[in-house]
Amino acid sequence: TQIDFSESTTYSHTQFSAAVEWTINHNLNFNPNVSLVNTSGQSLIGRVVYDNLNTLRVLFNKAYSGSGYLS
Repeated sequence: TQIDFSESTTYSHTQFSAAVEWTINHNLNFNPNVSLVNTSGQSLIGRVVYDNLNTLRVLFNKAYSGSGYLS
């Protein structure tokens, strides 16, 4: 797969309401690396499921709010 660097290659997602599943529509057209933090800035570990090249879900064993950084 070729990446077109004229398009954005990063995406930031904010999950305002706590949830056990975050759906992130990033429209990057590839499966990005995912870094997750809670609202206190602490790292989170979740299972990332790539639904397609533009959407992923993060599954947690308890509800969190926070941010996801994709690259």
